[in-house]
Amino acid sequence: MRHGPFWLSAFRNAMPNERGGVESRFNLWSLNRDWNFLKEPGWAMLATDDQTTRAAIVTFGEAMLRYSVEPGERLSQADVLRIHPGGAELNVGVGLANLGEPVRYVTALPDSPLGQRMWRFIAEQGVEVVGDLAAPGRMGIYYLEPGVPPRPGVVTYDRQDSAFSRYPWSQFDWERVLEPGGVFLTTGITAALSAEALEGVRRSLETAARKGLLVVFDVNYRSKLWTPEEAREALVPLLKHVNLLFTSVSDATVILGAPEMDPEELPAWLASRYELDGVTLVYTPEAPKEPIQWRAFAWYKGETASYDQPAGVVTVDRLGAGDAYAAGFLWSLRQGKSLADAVRYGSAMMALKNTIHGDFGPFGPEELEHASAVRPAGVQR
Repeated sequence: MRHGPFWLSAFRNAMPNERGGVESRFNLWSLNRDWNFLKEPGWAMLATDDQTTRAAIVTFGEAMLRYSVEPGERLSQADVLRIHPGGAELNVGVGLANLGEPVRYVTALPDSPLGQRMWRFIAEQGVEVVGDLAAPGRMGIYYLEPGVPPRPGVVTYDRQDSAFSRYPWSQFDWERVLEPGGVFLTTGITAALSAEALEGVRRSLETAARKGLLVVFDVNYRSKLWTPEEAREALVPLLKHVNLLFTSVSDATVILGAPEMDPEELPAWLASRYELDGVTLVYTPEAPKEPIQWRAFAWYKGETASYDQPAGVVTVDRLGAGDAYAAGFLWSLRQGKSLADAVRYGSAMMALKNTIHGDFGPFGPEELEHASAVRPAGVQR
């Protein structure tokens, strides 16, 4: 398998071969360590046929494998672990790809059985991969003990010295990856992983903003990766490059310095404070006055919108729900729908994700339309 930067056309059922390429029943593209091949006419045809007419949505972050114990078990006692691929930026990308959007994912994977498993999964989802699939280091992993009230869920990271965190992102050529008219998304999780990863976030945001992409950032503060002070010092200066911000009430107050206020007012306050085009968040009331599961709020270019998710969503696995909201929200904007539709579709995607195991929501437009109509669950015949 070749080392160095690569561009991988991701087709369903794509498989690695011994020549360092990707075989599928449709095409064979060899991996190329020289970015110059992208200059050749027709390079965009590496995308699938229905994805060549629109600029891609590009996400940047670490792909991880999640090992989950069964509910009611502790990690120290588990005999069986369930494996799921994930990672915040990958989750958003997979959600958007399943909704029919052209998606490009920038990452670094190790040349190992786990790394190969990961990029097989990404290929099966119809997502293009840019980065290095033979990077030094190991696969990032995290372990999950699902919460059972009153015991909360517990995440244990095992991602030190991962291929992604060690990769020299300060040398990555973002000019070749980011297309004017497209969308770029990354998160505070990526920025927390290493100095190189933070530099990659900074350079990618700068380049995306300069080239006129819709620049999207999710704060996604993780207390097991860095302190609030470290996160604030690193992330706040980056917001000058951001158009659309995803956050939570907690991240808005702890990291971004928002005062205590009605969550519905937070998006407008943050947009004004950091000169953003838009902000959106999801808030779960502790004691709702009405039978609602959560509330979604958004402010975008002077317009406000909110949506109350009706109670009744059965939560099988809540991890990745916020990423699913981001996918539904961005898909709605890409479809030219209203801001009110964006929070509604985002909430519907979030509700769908809660009903399945794993970190991402593999749902198509018809399923999303059905869920957004708030119809009772039943059997589709």
